[in-house]
Amino acid sequence: MVITATRLLTTFLQSSAPSLCYWASKSCMSCTELYEVNIHLAAAAVNFILCSFALAFVFTFEHTFDEYLRQIGPFWKFWGVKGVVSVTYFQWVVLSYGPFNLEDKRIYLLHCLLMTLEM
Repeated sequence: MVITATRLLTTFLQSSAPSLCYWASKSCMSCTELYEVNIHLAAAAVNFILCSFALAFVFTFEHTFDEYLRQIGPFWKFWGVKGVVSVTYFQWVVLSYGPFNLEDKRIYLLHCLLMTLEM
């Protein structure tokens, strides 16, 4: 979700307000360069934090309501959620920093395709 929001923001900045990039960077840097220098690392950190919180919340929920949930037996459902969150984050890391040497647009499209297939 964070990745999609940053991509939409980048697209908006590039197409609708090119002078906004100049105002934000105080240089003749393109919006793509501005994103790479200032936003990309922060977006990756936010993505990591949100995935970590999601996993922590699932563990906490499962532990807190263990007595009530025992009757339903949602053990495999919780493991499914944990697996999807973990795989989603780590596949982005592997695609971005792995040996594939893809450009950002291809990484983004491949990641979205993989997430669609996983769901």
